[in-house]
Amino acid sequence: MVRFIASSFAILMLACLASSVSAQAPGWGRTILTPRMYGEHYADHFAQRSAWHGNYYYLRTGQPTALVVPPNVVMQSNYSWGVSQNTMTPVYHQFKGLPPSGAGGGLFRATPVWPSHTDQFGIYPVRAPW
Repeated sequence: MVRFIASSFAILMLACLASSVSAQAPGWGRTILTPRMYGEHYADHFAQRSAWHGNYYYLRTGQPTALVVPPNVVMQSNYSWGVSQNTMTPVYHQFKGLPPSGAGGGLFRATPVWPSHTDQFGIYPVRAPW
């Protein structure tokens, strides 16, 4: 009975070790990204290297304002007046708390008298943390 328990424990430990080794890239010690994980990895990588806001501030707050959208939002529509420049851009950043990082200070522009793009209103989408 003791041998059975010991051998079962050894097999369980080997199975755990094999599963952790298979989840790492050979020789690199990093996790292999599956196609499902690749989008989140790319979004996190891009969000760490760029600001979540644009060059304009929201008139009521005096700084760029985060519009918290559901966490499964991937793309946003940007509309432009005049010559058609409507675009779809990804939403990379995730809301991090009380003021979102990067909006503290800076030289932001006010909304023009005749705005020509939705980015000029100073409200930028940020994914929810839940």
